[in-house]
Amino acid sequence: MPVIQEPERSKIYTRVKHLLGAPIRSVEIEDEMMDSLMELSIQDYEQYILNWLIDSKDQLGNIFH
Repeated sequence: MPVIQEPERSKIYTRVKHLLGAPIRSVEIEDEMMDSLMELSIQDYEQYILNWLIDSKDQLGNIFH
């Protein structure tokens, strides 16, 4: 099941394919592959935000001590 629902999913995937050169160049990537890449991207972003929250909490703790 896709992480992002239609119609946003198609818009994002079309934009990515255009950034890769489509329709001038042949971009051979299936939506299933794009789904996997989207999941990985979201996981990376979640980890980035979690790390930021932890760092921010530590910095706020240092301010009040």
